[in-house]
Amino acid sequence: MENRKYVVSLLVLVVLFQIITGNKALAYGYDTHAYLTKEATDFYNKNFPAKQISQDSAGFLIDGSRREDDIPRSMDHFYDPVNNRGITYDPVIKATIPIPGSWLNAKEWSQNPAAQNELTYKVPETIGSVLTAIQQRDISKISSETNFTWQKAINLYLNGDKNGAMFALGHVLHLLEDMSVPAHTRNDPHPGGDSYEFYTDRFQLSTPDKNLSAKVDKLPPVGLGDIDSYFQSLATYTNNNFYSDSTVGLNRGYSKPEVDFTNTEIIN
Repeated sequence: MENRKYVVSLLVLVVLFQIITGNKALAYGYDTHAYLTKEATDFYNKNFPAKQISQDSAGFLIDGSRREDDIPRSMDHFYDPVNNRGITYDPVIKATIPIPGSWLNAKEWSQNPAAQNELTYKVPETIGSVLTAIQQRDISKISSETNFTWQKAINLYLNGDKNGAMFALGHVLHLLEDMSVPAHTRNDPHPGGDSYEFYTDRFQLSTPDKNLSAKVDKLPPVGLGDIDSYFQSLATYTNNNFYSDSTVGLNRGYSKPEVDFTNTEIIN
């Protein structure tokens, strides 16, 4: 009973935190995640024509990537590879923003079924599905669950549930997409949003970036040995090369990116 009271209290704090901050801890909006997942699917199909992802399967991928933002899952979408942590209170970065509870980093979250099955996450969905009624019925056995880990996606596929596997994989793709957001790799909760987020909000399935496909078509696919390597590689690249709004400069907890110059203004 005490555990249940703790979970309910924690969930209330998380919901209040996300309401107060405008739910901006989500990084990309869920419809931007849908667009990124579609682009990733198109890129895959162009590079692996013998193993195409069908349009129907892509729908389950897209829905899974959107649904990963169901409250309070988004609190586990941060991974600081320098300090090996998820979202954590850090007065150097944001002294005035409390972080309720304790949260896994995204790399761990993507592979921890026990954590994803905790009572904290047993709440009704907060983001509506884009699947048809028939498609929703097809994955009804798993859509009400909360374990959408990398292992779950593989097991569903091996057991012949391809659509369920794509839905679970969409959740994992969402987490990898967040590793390209500086705030999510530099422990920056960004209440009220941040500059990069505001820029990317414009790109959705109905309003795509017309130049993106042409840019990525020139690039080869990146093959790494395991899922951890993808998280580590992308998060490290983002953390080391880009500032978030609250981590500009070497006095904000990170040694990279290196500062090329500083301006000093003397006021008489």
